[in-house]
Amino acid sequence: MTTNPVPEEQLLTKIDDKGLPFFPAPRPRAHSHATLGLLTDTIIWALGAAVVVFWFAGGAWADLTRSVPMALQALGALVGLFAAFLLLMQILLMARVPFIERGLGRDVIVAVHRKLGFRVFWLVLAHVLIVSVGYSFAVPRFAINRNPLVQFTHILSDFPGADLAFLGTLVLFGAVILMSLPSIRKKFRYEIWLHWHLLAYVGVLLVLPHQLWSGGSFITSRPARIFWWTLWGVVLLSAVVFRLIRPLWNWHKHQLRIVSAEPDGTRGVAVQMSGRNLNQLHARAGQFFIWRFLDGEPGWWQGHPFSLSMPPTDDKYQICVRVVGDGTERIKKLKPGTRVIAEGPYGRVNGDLRTGNNLLMFAAGAGLGPMLSILGEQSWGPGEATLVTRDSSEEEAMMTDQIQALVDQRGLKWERLIGKSPKNGSRWHPAVDDKGTGLDGSEIIQKWVNEMPTKGTDNSAGTDVFMCGPPPWMDGVKTDMAKAGIPHEQIHIEEFAF
Repeated sequence: MTTNPVPEEQLLTKIDDKGLPFFPAPRPRAHSHATLGLLTDTIIWALGAAVVVFWFAGGAWADLTRSVPMALQALGALVGLFAAFLLLMQILLMARVPFIERGLGRDVIVAVHRKLGFRVFWLVLAHVLIVSVGYSFAVPRFAINRNPLVQFTHILSDFPGADLAFLGTLVLFGAVILMSLPSIRKKFRYEIWLHWHLLAYVGVLLVLPHQLWSGGSFITSRPARIFWWTLWGVVLLSAVVFRLIRPLWNWHKHQLRIVSAEPDGTRGVAVQMSGRNLNQLHARAGQFFIWRFLDGEPGWWQGHPFSLSMPPTDDKYQICVRVVGDGTERIKKLKPGTRVIAEGPYGRVNGDLRTGNNLLMFAAGAGLGPMLSILGEQSWGPGEATLVTRDSSEEEAMMTDQIQALVDQRGLKWERLIGKSPKNGSRWHPAVDDKGTGLDGSEIIQKWVNEMPTKGTDNSAGTDVFMCGPPPWMDGVKTDMAKAGIPHEQIHIEEFAF
């Protein structure tokens, strides 16, 4: 059991007469903000429709019916416009806009961002090919040469901003496409990948002049110019405000500092922080921040995504970190008083997603933090919540004091899974003998669900499942969840892969 020398009045949770943390009163049940996701989808689709409308309004219909070369040029322009539009949507999705983060969730945003990156690149190539072919078959005064490749070289030299757009495309290819390939991405640490990936913004700025100077929508239509200028302005301003200005403002306003950084298990660190009026950040248990610890050591400028590991209060935050490399090794050495920049909160997985009375929580490694914070924040009675923790060894287990407090104070059921992965059966459950024999995880899940109290409905329909841990481990749990008959809409998960 970890001892903490920090005075009790500075701790996030008080200590009861048994020497265990005492959690604050549970938060009342609330409704999920699912409408934010629908609103985000609606806005994006509406903007995409506006791109087509302005393309038609610029005379595209007449070009489509005039001749094959003109039709190719019009289609090439539309493909280029959609490439620019999807590029802007990529930036907007990653701009940390609060209502988008809460509406879609970080895992969905990252997945969509990755897919759009590849689509943008292929659309840019299609734009170049279609336009080059279109001009090579145009009337003689426009067709420099019938060879599309030769025509393309003339487009680069004759069209304003085309050379910059080509250079920007190469930057986007190197910064986004190559670094997003799984075979390349997995060879780099997150911090290196992230800062190389930020070169994409350079590519975007290089592409912009071509659209402003050569785009038909800008040249012929004032409403289209207003639409595109406004879209570019809103997106780029959002990135600056929410990725740079807002974190710096919150850093100055809330004065977040380290209270303690204490070992938790053999590979974990529990970090407590204090600040002013933290309730104004509206953080929820289960959400995460991008943390920067200003200790002056090498790598202080690198951001690390960690979830809150205890319910946030008006003046205290806590995270629990698994030490896995150089970036997290520094956290063990943080001194009290160290200033902290917290970018967030982010993530949509919190207690407002609940639809039933029972809670079944799965946590592996550092994924325990958000699961435990949700349990501490939410209201539930004895026997209505089960926490399943997975560790390779008992020595690596983190936050055991806090878990035991919920067991003693509120009747949490704690299922500890400790040991090596099996050679057969469900991989998320440890082997039951030295031969590596595994169990049927779906039967175990069904047993846990059946043991929970029912309140006017069957247990599976009244149970919400939350989970956090390594993606392969969660995939195994999800597979057995489906076999156990747990409805998909009652499984709440948010992955943090990059």
